[in-house]
Amino acid sequence: MEKQEVEQLDAPIILAVKGQTRNTVAYKLAKHLKYPLIDQDEITPFLQNSKHLNNISFEISLSIASIQLKELKLGVIISTPLSQKTQLDNLKKQAKSAGALLVIIQCLPKDGSNDFNIEGVPRLIVDPRKQTFVAEKFVSDELDKVRKRSYRHLHPLIFKNKLIPESEVKCSRCQETIPGPYYQCFLGCDEYIFHKACGELPGDLEQVGENCPKYLRVTEPEYLFPENLRSNCKICKYKGTEFSDGCHDCLFQTNMKGGFLPIIVNHESHAHPLNLLMMPLSYNYEFRCSGCGDFGHSISYRCYDCNFNLHVSCILLPRTVSYNYDKHPLRLTYDSLEQSYLEKSYCEAFITGLITMKRRRETMEVFTPKLMKLWKDWELRAMVVTSLLVQIILIVLGSQRKYIPKVKVRAIVWCSYLLADSVATIALGILTNNLGDIYDERGDVDLNTKLTAFWAPFLLLHLGGPDTITAYALEDNQLWLRHCFGLIIQTVVTGYIFLMAWSDSRLSLLSIPMIVVGSIKYGERTWTLWKASSDELRDSMLTSPDPGPNYSKLMNEYRLKQAEGFFMEIEEVKDVQEELDVAAPQGTTPDDQNIVKAHALFQTFKCLFADLILSFKDREKSQSLFQKMSGKDAFDVVAIELGFMYDKLYTKAVVIYTPMGLIRRITTFCLTFLVLLVFSFEDMKKYKKVDIFITFLLLVVAVFLEIYAALVLLFSDQTNHWLIKHNKTSCLKLIHSLQPVRKRWSSRVPQSSLLGSFLKEKPYFRLLKRVVEKWPPETYAEVDDDLKNLIFKHVKEKFNQFKEKQDDGNFRDLCSQRGTNVLQMYKRQTRLSLEWSINVEFDQSILIWHIATELCYFSEVALSTITSEIQSSREVSYCISNYMFCLLATFPFLLPIGIGLIRFRDTQAEAKRFFKERLTLSRTKAKHRITCNKMFLQSIDGELEMQEEESNTSTCWKSLDQAMTFLEEPTMYQMTAICKMLLRENIDVLPGKVKGDSSKSVLFDACRLASALNGVTNKKVRWDMIRDIWLEMLTYAASHSRGSQHCQQLRRGGELLTHVWLLMAHFGMSEQFQISKGYARALLTAK
Repeated sequence: MEKQEVEQLDAPIILAVKGQTRNTVAYKLAKHLKYPLIDQDEITPFLQNSKHLNNISFEISLSIASIQLKELKLGVIISTPLSQKTQLDNLKKQAKSAGALLVIIQCLPKDGSNDFNIEGVPRLIVDPRKQTFVAEKFVSDELDKVRKRSYRHLHPLIFKNKLIPESEVKCSRCQETIPGPYYQCFLGCDEYIFHKACGELPGDLEQVGENCPKYLRVTEPEYLFPENLRSNCKICKYKGTEFSDGCHDCLFQTNMKGGFLPIIVNHESHAHPLNLLMMPLSYNYEFRCSGCGDFGHSISYRCYDCNFNLHVSCILLPRTVSYNYDKHPLRLTYDSLEQSYLEKSYCEAFITGLITMKRRRETMEVFTPKLMKLWKDWELRAMVVTSLLVQIILIVLGSQRKYIPKVKVRAIVWCSYLLADSVATIALGILTNNLGDIYDERGDVDLNTKLTAFWAPFLLLHLGGPDTITAYALEDNQLWLRHCFGLIIQTVVTGYIFLMAWSDSRLSLLSIPMIVVGSIKYGERTWTLWKASSDELRDSMLTSPDPGPNYSKLMNEYRLKQAEGFFMEIEEVKDVQEELDVAAPQGTTPDDQNIVKAHALFQTFKCLFADLILSFKDREKSQSLFQKMSGKDAFDVVAIELGFMYDKLYTKAVVIYTPMGLIRRITTFCLTFLVLLVFSFEDMKKYKKVDIFITFLLLVVAVFLEIYAALVLLFSDQTNHWLIKHNKTSCLKLIHSLQPVRKRWSSRVPQSSLLGSFLKEKPYFRLLKRVVEKWPPETYAEVDDDLKNLIFKHVKEKFNQFKEKQDDGNFRDLCSQRGTNVLQMYKRQTRLSLEWSINVEFDQSILIWHIATELCYFSEVALSTITSEIQSSREVSYCISNYMFCLLATFPFLLPIGIGLIRFRDTQAEAKRFFKERLTLSRTKAKHRITCNKMFLQSIDGELEMQEEESNTSTCWKSLDQAMTFLEEPTMYQMTAICKMLLRENIDVLPGKVKGDSSKSVLFDACRLASALNGVTNKKVRWDMIRDIWLEMLTYAASHSRGSQHCQQLRRGGELLTHVWLLMAHFGMSEQFQISKGYARALLTAK
């Protein structure tokens, strides 16, 4: 037990506080002196339903005070109006009977009047007009003058009849050594130890028997123990069925409301009365509960004769418990189970019930008190560090998702985005809750709590989010109003924390600039979300209203001139068409020139992303520009435009790339760096090291995020465009020398195969299987310059066809083409009539041609004879085929409306049934292996002989069997085997006549198409035709998609279909150009 310094107290003292401000004065005195506080105003409402106490609140206050004065030998503070002379007389009698000193503390009213006659009782005046009441100063300056010092100790003394081996301990009264029997504080206060004779002097010790003070054994309880106990400490505001272990005032039973713990309890668990023992935590008092066996601290009910201790919570347990399965009630006992069972004969259900009750109690305590205390100490720190980590992830990966299509990156960004606001909000809530402990025992602001309150502005800064991501998806922009409300609430909460923790320290002053920085960041995020919402985005892209020529005025003039005898003619004056400003200074790189072109085009074509339409003038401006470009440059310009749109929808570009945005960035960086610099000179010794580390981490990371955001801003296309337009070539060259390799989109397309997905299938749980089916593929193909040039050439050829005729009807026909003209062009060479595979719904056509392309691709045998030109067409066809199928299966909203998912599922189900009927025979019976191997080998190659390949059949079978069981990419050999099995099927009868319209499967329709294509002997013609068919389907899907749908794909690394859509829009090949020509303005001519 640690040694503690305990003040020698006076004889018990009664402080009667009266006056208008008595509650505040009494509260502060009780907190400083650790005296029980009895508030007469709070006893009155409790008396309405009381059956045990008197109806007069003042007499009840005296009754409670008598227990503290006579039995506990403690001082007491009574907050009372003291409005009657009889009340003063009763106070005098109480003080005289308890041997206590009575002191009246009078709080003067605002007018300073003092007409109360206290008849010789010491009185101390508190005048609130002069200065604020400070308990420490009042006690040292006023109260110590009227009370006398004595040797009476706070705790009871225990007599010990034994010798001290080393007689160097001195008596606290006579200062002589103590050789033999002595009295000592029963809590071990070494400063209070007396000779037996000195300790038995009158006025200092009551002879109470052998081992315990008299009042703990003799005094009878005044009332029964209440069943529904509720306590409410005025100092710590703790509410519950027990006192707060962390509040010393609770241990002295201050200010009970709705009932209070009795000093003596007659409990059926023990033969003797149990005495309430409440010790401050500083004494490290510990006991073992005789009921539950757990250790406790500070507060207990104890029998000193039997060393029997109980938790307060154990006393509140129900006496009996009844269960449905046992007719006997289970009685609560505090004896050990083994001893009770030997002494008495209990039923089995009773013993089982006791064990069950004990196990339930142990199970409910998931977290031990030590673990809960550890979490309470670290929960705020954990939340702040987590919020900081989330901000780092968002600012680094938030911009990378524009050109990284991997699902892992998107998953990390998604989780971090969802956590960011929640963690910061929870941390602010914890900070607000901790404000209740902001004052220490002396009434000063706790330094560590003050330091943690300094974290609140950083949490507001985190709620503002990084510059690289404000919205994870477009739907987040629609929640701008919710974020606006959150901005107001969280700013008010941060201000509340700041004001509650305010003091005349440097730390409080440093909070002001950080609150400014956090408010700027959060305000920018809310403003960006509003500007990117669908309604505001559409409104911002609309041009000023154009009513056109004044028709009424023109016709009035026309009628008047005609009446005057003039011959009137109306001439058309053509508007001067403005050219796009795409000029770049000399010495700029081709990439810089593309940035200028993209910026000029984006100002016009950004309307397409809001599903608005453009005029013929806008179309002709871009047409003349793109006709002069190469395929690579055209795709680069489109990629830069899409990057501008990504920044507008998902980042803070709207508020950053402005003069005010630059000023705000400089301001926030300077303020944050200044706070870091000033905080470095703060005295660190008075704070905890871990809190200092977290504070420095918050400041350093905040500065780092500002620097990182500045670098992102410096290396952006928007900054490059500004430098180019202002002819800052030297700065531009410096940025190019420092800038890493620039990526504007992933330049990859996802690949998915219907037959390959079947081979990769493995057994999942049902829910997990549905998730995997919807999961985007992880296989990608590179979009190289050859593919870009090929697509650009195809789009340009379609535009030239439209340009020759200049007919809107012909233009609509071009946009609706998806392969018919290609089949007609190759019909002379192939002599095939395949229009049936095109003249169906678009999703059906995709599935048929996708499976047919796979069958043709993997059924190719002599690959060594294929030229590089043919191989190029094969790879392009296979790449676009897998890409279009991936869009159908994963992103069907990008394609024209249809029942593609139904057809895909039906076709996949039919393929699964087809292969399992032919590949599962060998899994059950070994005698079927030879027959199955023969069928398998014959389907692969009919020219092979069984006796030569018998050693290889088991290997082939095992490889294919594994491919159907485990999730792995199918090999070329496995895909070839599958495709040849399908091509060997008999398809003489049309599948539609056999299946009807119930199933939407197109598996064997694709086999028919593949067989027809394989019949074309000229491989170059075959693969060129397949390639052109897929290019037609790609451009058809792009021209029939909507800009708002492509906005979603910008955050997924970009889509090739999005680039083709915008490229075709620049050529005017889109449904969003629906305004007919009308260059002329009317001009009246009079003759």
